[in-house]
Amino acid sequence: MTVQAQILDLVRALDTRGSAVVLITHDMGVISQIADRVLVMYGGRAAEDGPRRAVFHGPCHPYSWGLLDSVPRVGGPRLRRLPTIAGVPVSPGGPPEGCAFAPRCRLRHESVRGAARAVRGRLRRHHPPRGLLAAAAGPRVAAAHGTRGGDRRTRRAQGGDTVTAQSIMAVNGDGGARTSGDVLLRASNVTRHYPLRADPLSRRRKVLRAVDGVSLEVRTGETLGIVGESGCGKSTLGRCLVRLTELTGGRVEFDGQDLTTLSTRRLRPVRPGMQLVFQDPQASLNPRRRAGDSVAEPLLVHRYGDAVAVRRRVAELFDVVGLAAAHLDRYPHEFSGGQRQRIGIARALATAPKLIVADEPVSALDVSIQAQILNLFADLQEEFALTYVFIAHDLGVVRHVSDRIAVMYLGEIVELAETEALYEAPAHPCTQARLSAVPDIDDGSSAASASARERIVLTGEVPHPVGKPTGCPFRARCPYARERCALERPRFTLTAPGRHTACHFPVTNPAGPVPSA
Repeated sequence: MTVQAQILDLVRALDTRGSAVVLITHDMGVISQIADRVLVMYGGRAAEDGPRRAVFHGPCHPYSWGLLDSVPRVGGPRLRRLPTIAGVPVSPGGPPEGCAFAPRCRLRHESVRGAARAVRGRLRRHHPPRGLLAAAAGPRVAAAHGTRGGDRRTRRAQGGDTVTAQSIMAVNGDGGARTSGDVLLRASNVTRHYPLRADPLSRRRKVLRAVDGVSLEVRTGETLGIVGESGCGKSTLGRCLVRLTELTGGRVEFDGQDLTTLSTRRLRPVRPGMQLVFQDPQASLNPRRRAGDSVAEPLLVHRYGDAVAVRRRVAELFDVVGLAAAHLDRYPHEFSGGQRQRIGIARALATAPKLIVADEPVSALDVSIQAQILNLFADLQEEFALTYVFIAHDLGVVRHVSDRIAVMYLGEIVELAETEALYEAPAHPCTQARLSAVPDIDDGSSAASASARERIVLTGEVPHPVGKPTGCPFRARCPYARERCALERPRFTLTAPGRHTACHFPVTNPAGPVPSA
């Protein structure tokens, strides 16, 4: 987020010099903060365009307000379930006649007074011309149904239950509050170092410290979010937790067993209890294998049963993740990105795991499909009592799914706290800077929007993990750094109830003065 904020500042600087910028992205927060005018596209056609404020504060096209509703927010109330757009995006190879968005449009299925049949018939036969609801200074819209803003916040509140301070935890199938159980996963001083080639001049062998002394616990039934910038060691830590990557040092216990002491043969029966969902759904699937065969592979490896039992189990898994049995014999290229990620989730569920490590599972997905996958993760957790380690760099996504959040910087965890406590009052300067840099959607609904937050600009570059600085690794970029920070590495200790921080001078009041020594 901090690097993204620096790039956006650069784009703004180009704009002030007279350059015109066309920014293509699916990040609605970025568009909200930087664009003067917004063009929303669907199915290769323009759905809506107009001034940024008009589109974000009062979208007219059903696809526009569907996109805005489905974005998880950093500010405002948390929702148990994100509002979603039903269905899958239209295939660019064969867009339908009429309105491309009609199969997914909720207004198409609602009762419309008067000429309802005529309107629905128009949707099927003709693509609505832009300007159907046009106003001189307002957005142009291509929709047979439309709405003039003002009620989008009401729709968003109706689309998902608000999570109150009394019910932060997700709700299980019987409607009761989900409570954390015993510790399922415990990591103690986990390190993963990669030796590099020796320097030809000094002949000293260098070491890349990808994960450098991480300790954490994950309780049964909870979701631990892990956030951090690219290269901070999030993915490596996730692989270490399930021993997909061997540890250089430290210890990992899963369900009472020390994984670091198990041989490959003894680790095999433990493997079904912990699975991964990878970032790129296309790269994680073999393009030469049918989807059903990819999901069946872990069942065959762990000898689930005969071919008939495996086929039946795979069909059940497809149904659980929202895919049809007819999809079993299709190849990965025949699915959309969201469907491919559903296949990856079905494969992770095949062995009935207790723990799933999800490594950036929605970063490659469209906003509307992202909301569907996040809701699917929540449904599966409730139905199968799953425990998640959810790795991401999107702070809005992490806030939506997590019970607790660990913030990583340069291979270390610098802060660990309950989700709401972390977002309301970050204690580590690194966490505070990242939250201030999030381009949250400014729709006028919350005083906590990005436009209302004071941006903390970090100077300097992230130190290289090969030559980590002495003392605090964040001190070169920290606005609160003191002499002690350069001499002594801060310990990761309990600084408040439910909060651990690795900082000599934690920010006790983010809105107040700089902490003193």
